[in-house]
Amino acid sequence: MDSIFENVASLTPFSLLDYPGRTSCILWFGGCNLRCSYCHNPDFVLGPFPRFGSKGIVSFLESRVGLLEGVVLSGGECLLCPEIGAICKSLRRMGFRVKLDSNGCRPDVLRKLIEGEVVD
Repeated sequence: MDSIFENVASLTPFSLLDYPGRTSCILWFGGCNLRCSYCHNPDFVLGPFPRFGSKGIVSFLESRVGLLEGVVLSGGECLLCPEIGAICKSLRRMGFRVKLDSNGCRPDVLRKLIEGEVVD
């Protein structure tokens, strides 16, 4: 399970704003297929990106089960991550709600996640 989180560039351990009505953390993914001049996360658009470390992320998430309600997947564009489906499933198994911030350019990937009931 650890290796599915290897593309996470950063982690925000706590947020009351990013998942309305829920306590959450944010997993940040590097890379984006757009170059919007108004982007509010430009540090996650162009690489190279740091890697937070899979074991650190898994350890953090396991320590927050029962404390945080949800995990926000953001970036850059999180739907570019090849492991995004496995990540969402893993978060669900841990008991987290999953919110996805996306630019909408990968509707096929998003549709699969919604139909698979692994995102909220």
